[in-house]
Amino acid sequence: MAAVELLFNSVAVANIIREGNTSGLTNAMQLGKGLGMLLMDESLKELLDKGVIVGEEAYFRAANKNLFAQFAPKKA
Repeated sequence: MAAVELLFNSVAVANIIREGNTSGLTNAMQLGKGLGMLLMDESLKELLDKGVIVGEEAYFRAANKNLFAQFAPKKA
């Protein structure tokens, strides 16, 4: 099972890319959820909830580590 990130072309996405403001893509993807866009962290959360991956793996692969902080390896 693969974790995926889906980005579809939209007016907002095209403008963000044209302007070189790639940091705005995350927000555009969140707003484009109804169009089928999916962030990697959402995909990881779904796999975690289904028991396909463990929390520590989700933490290591996540873009936003805060979402999976409870699974961070414990410091010695």
